[in-house]
Amino acid sequence: MLRMFELPFQRVTLTWDDCERATELCTFGFKKYDAFHIAAAERGKCDVFLTTDDRLIAKARKLGKKLAVTVLNPVDWILGSFK
Repeated sequence: MLRMFELPFQRVTLTWDDCERATELCTFGFKKYDAFHIAAAERGKCDVFLTTDDRLIAKARKLGKKLAVTVLNPVDWILGSFK
């Protein structure tokens, strides 16, 4: 179980491409800061973006393959890791 918390750390500095992607994500209904976080997670090639924002998770689920990162609640991610 402790291995789950030995995750890699990477700082992603936003680029102009991220700003354009965030603008595109806003057209899908994401709030500005959520869109920037998702854009950074996508470029950082994250497997999962964790949030407790149920509305954000619901929007991400509706988009499906249009996002390059999976958006999950941390509890769901942890429980899914034990399956």
